[in-house]
Amino acid sequence: MSAALDAGLVADAVLATSLQQERAIWGIRDMGGELIQAFDPVGNFDISVPTSRIQAFVTECTARLAAGWPGVETIWFGHVCDGNVHLIAGGFGADQLEAVEHAVYRVAQAHEGSISAEHGIGLHKRDFLHLSRSAEEIALMRTLKAALDPLGLLNPGKVLG
Repeated sequence: MSAALDAGLVADAVLATSLQQERAIWGIRDMGGELIQAFDPVGNFDISVPTSRIQAFVTECTARLAAGWPGVETIWFGHVCDGNVHLIAGGFGADQLEAVEHAVYRVAQAHEGSISAEHGIGLHKRDFLHLSRSAEEIALMRTLKAALDPLGLLNPGKVLG
């Protein structure tokens, strides 16, 4: 870590020097649920982008959200070494959530990202899948699903419902 700091690759960092500090750091990291409750409505995003584009993605996404929804609040975190970026956004009307999601996912698409990193597509992101997967990739997913689950018993109605 000191080499990354010395090289200017890392501007700021916290390193635990004891088990107590380690637990405290993990405690803060695991408070995402509390953050989500502070916003109503909330946009809760699990996005991945190439690591070289994280800064540009965050900058552009923050600007787009601020322009479209003045007063929007954003909290960014994640495990960026693998390109996984989490965003919690609030400060917009409940009727605007889908538009906020569309804006965030369009920025991810522009940065060659995915609408999902570690938490999958599920029902909620199903309608946005085309923003990070081509028609050919989605067709392949359907082919694999049919081959592995011909009776449609596993997770029926989800991603490729």
